[in-house]
Amino acid sequence: MEKVKTFLFTLSWMEIGGIQTYLIRTIKQLKKNGNRIIWLFPVDGYIDDSFKGSLLNGEIEIVNVDFEKINWINSFDLIFKDDEEVVALAFDLINFTFLELMKRKYSKITINSFFWVPHFEGPGVFIEESLNTKTQRVAKKVVGKIIRKMERNNNIFYVNKSHLNAMTRNYKYKVTNKEDKVLVGYSREVLPFDNSLALKRSERDVFNIITVGRFSFPHKEYIIGLLHSYEKLKEKYSHLKLTIIGHGEDEAKVIQEIKLLSSNAQKDIELIGKVEYENLNKHFEKANIFIGVAGSIVDSAINGLISIPVRHYCKICEGYGFLPESKEYLTSSEPGIPIEVFIEETINMDTQSYLKLSEDTYNTFSSESITKSTERLLMLKNVDYRSVIPSWFITLIGLTYSLKMNIKKRKMKTRR
Repeated sequence: MEKVKTFLFTLSWMEIGGIQTYLIRTIKQLKKNGNRIIWLFPVDGYIDDSFKGSLLNGEIEIVNVDFEKINWINSFDLIFKDDEEVVALAFDLINFTFLELMKRKYSKITINSFFWVPHFEGPGVFIEESLNTKTQRVAKKVVGKIIRKMERNNNIFYVNKSHLNAMTRNYKYKVTNKEDKVLVGYSREVLPFDNSLALKRSERDVFNIITVGRFSFPHKEYIIGLLHSYEKLKEKYSHLKLTIIGHGEDEAKVIQEIKLLSSNAQKDIELIGKVEYENLNKHFEKANIFIGVAGSIVDSAINGLISIPVRHYCKICEGYGFLPESKEYLTSSEPGIPIEVFIEETINMDTQSYLKLSEDTYNTFSSESITKSTERLLMLKNVDYRSVIPSWFITLIGLTYSLKMNIKKRKMKTRR
């Protein structure tokens, strides 16, 4: 008998971002297919207003959980049918241990659990970095042993090869089937290439550079570098315009940096706040080139907009070249080439070259689709569906998490 697939995930912060948008699009497709969807959502979690319509319409089983309580796993009961098989996603190691507890509680059904690695730096990926220097070395050895066991059991997937490389370097293990382990979130609806739009863009009477990203530094600090690259080019090309779409905790830094630019540069910068992903195409249509990172490159590329991936964690804006050659650099911190080189080349490109590059950019990701993405997701399986993380480690993570959140709450009360 063929198993009925259920999708389960745990995520505490549902704001506008790459992972969150992937989940929203995937959820819509899975509901369309008739799949059951379960979300383990913390009681103090956050849902952006733009997502509430999709998430709070009663089509998703939202299980409100107080993960700070040691016995949170006993606070609810889910009913699974005998023919049900679960694919469960977590986006950090702490939440993956929560999935491990789910496996133990519901041991009579098959739960295939996965840590989908979304970044290549920081304690969200390398959990030992949240500890003090003295304990990091020991913790890294312990975590590395667990990670290697998870890898052998097919519990780990990666958003991009750079994430895979960062993990294997840090924890010293090998991945033989690398191509199969990169689970890129291509969850977009791909429309046919628009020749008339490409022709309109190729006129370039006003050359509009656009970027989209959360103002979260140093992760996406290329935005600061892009401002200064634009200012340099603006002195030579008066018809340049810069459109920045974004929001986040470092918005004040972006505004301050704009104020430091020349008046000539400032007058043609348009700073737009939060824009829902469904509305991005309206802005892409008015642009001539896109500069960005990660999933936003895919969004712009399938719109037929010439797109250049740039370096993460760098205040200077360095690009990796045009698509499709730069496809492997959507998330990379390797040194690149000053972005002015590629922007200036695009400004001076003849019409036929511009049109060809537009179509090549589109073709880089146009063969992917939301249907293929969800089909692949539901086919994922562990080698052994039983829990792979030792009980003592799960308990330790639970205690540490509870302590950390309580300290955070006390600090917030003190500030008030």
